[in-house]
Amino acid sequence: MGAPKPADLHDRVREIIEGHFAQQDIHIDNLAGLYADIKAALPVPPSADQWAQIRAGVLGKIAQPAPVEREVVDYLEIIHQWKNHNRLDDDDKKARQMQRRWEVFFDWLVAERGYPEGCRDMARTSMSEDLDAYKDYLFARLNSNDPEETIKTSKAVEDRLRRITRLYHFGIKDLRNKTLIATNPILNFTVPKGETDPRNKYQDYTLDDVRLTLTKARKAPPEIRWPNWLAAYSGAREAEVVEAQTSDIEVDPNGVVIFHIRLDNRPPKQQIKTKFSARPVPLHDAVLAEGFLDYVESIRAFHGGEGPLFPQFKLWRDRLNTDASARLMKWLRDEVGIKHPKKVFHSWRHTVKTRFRETDAEGNHYMPREDIADKLTGHAKGEIGRKYGYFPNPTLHANIRRVPAWL
Repeated sequence: MGAPKPADLHDRVREIIEGHFAQQDIHIDNLAGLYADIKAALPVPPSADQWAQIRAGVLGKIAQPAPVEREVVDYLEIIHQWKNHNRLDDDDKKARQMQRRWEVFFDWLVAERGYPEGCRDMARTSMSEDLDAYKDYLFARLNSNDPEETIKTSKAVEDRLRRITRLYHFGIKDLRNKTLIATNPILNFTVPKGETDPRNKYQDYTLDDVRLTLTKARKAPPEIRWPNWLAAYSGAREAEVVEAQTSDIEVDPNGVVIFHIRLDNRPPKQQIKTKFSARPVPLHDAVLAEGFLDYVESIRAFHGGEGPLFPQFKLWRDRLNTDASARLMKWLRDEVGIKHPKKVFHSWRHTVKTRFRETDAEGNHYMPREDIADKLTGHAKGEIGRKYGYFPNPTLHANIRRVPAWL
């Protein structure tokens, strides 16, 4: 017989549809009965094109719900919450950078993606696609070969995009709890991994640099001496060392002396870099042999209890790292004589990581396990399995002792 003629199909289907809508309230979720009646009433099943027309006609008759008004999620408000969570002032460098990246991003959205002037709504459903377009725009700038372009590396692109995604990841749970958004609007967006220009990377110290620096440090003031010695065997970041507290130097039940890098005892404005930065670092025997614990006890006596490990540094905006960085750099340049612009205090971090990878005369690595090297230096874990369990202090201590003394 073939499929019914269009005119016959139209009349029969219209009768069935009108009858259903007259007898009951039809919704998108209860169309099965209607479609079954249509199929039963026709002598031959409709073709695919005819079914498409039927469904379009049915859906056209269903009253669509009015769009739900959603509260605007102002990125400035989420930045304010983020600053409070991280104990940052408005004039803190991280806070200023975060806000500036978002301002530039939304200026671009207004100019290039049709966002209304003055829009600050970070929960728009198109945000994932918008970020993809913004990523392409940033890479186009990177590849433009314009000598005045400020984006010089793929790492710069990554840093700009991470400022944006970091705020989403911070605020998404709170936004869901307040029912401001149902899902993460950037769930499908991935930040590309960038590479730093090799010319801008800090350099390792040479063995001669290390020995000269540590030897000179022995005669330097304690606030110069001990940061260098601690960093030379731990690879700790400058702020992790100079803003430590005396209470961060502990002896655990196994007798292991620990330099515990953590936020717990630090004043509110004194931060550590990432969640992976918090870690116990067993002190190397060479640091203990230099008399470091005597220094710690002298500072406890100075405070009449616990307090900053290096109170000699001056506070600036509630932090010690600015004054410490200036003094340590001046000493390195003037007293040690290391002038290379890419050799700075942070070079200890690179140097220690390299040291961990070196081998002894038998070819055995000083630090055989990369996960332990990452733990000791506070680098992000590379394997999901490393998130389970913890590294006992004796294990960390046994590994740090494998690394030979510099002097």
